[in-house]
Amino acid sequence: MKKHVLALAIIVIGTLAGCNDHPQPSTDTAQQSPSNPVQASTAGSSSVQGASSFNLDLSKGITADGVQSIEGLGEQEPWGRWSTADTVVVKLVGSVKPALKLTVSGMAYGPNAGKPVDVTIGGETKSLVFTKADVNETYSLNFEKANGDKVEFKIPQPTSPGKADPRTLGIGFTGIRVDY
Repeated sequence: MKKHVLALAIIVIGTLAGCNDHPQPSTDTAQQSPSNPVQASTAGSSSVQGASSFNLDLSKGITADGVQSIEGLGEQEPWGRWSTADTVVVKLVGSVKPALKLTVSGMAYGPNAGKPVDVTIGGETKSLVFTKADVNETYSLNFEKANGDKVEFKIPQPTSPGKADPRTLGIGFTGIRVDY
């Protein structure tokens, strides 16, 4: 009888251990610096102006037609990338069309939950708010006057997870998409 109870307890504990699917910050301390941005592949595109959209799935890398480089993101993790700077900049190959829809998927880290993230394209700024920490959310913003060659995300409160991890995390980005 005791063997059956012990076996059942081990099965239950093993099942519950796999239930925590919330992404946690990696303890990998490798970072990029603004002087050494992550370079994105631009194969197949010479200008964002001529593209119908681009989609960055940050769980798979940073390759997307029309994206030249990204600054302010940490190393790739299985679910995406944490912001590791005050500002995340997606540098485009060319200028975006003035009217576009920007869709951003991600999650807040710690005190960034519930605080506005300012998003600027050209001279137009909009805000989005990730309401919960460590829960992936998706938001869309419509821009009408977005002339520019970069998308900037101002991170509200970059915060270090602790002594073992010196990075300053703010938003965990899983995807960024532009549709015209």
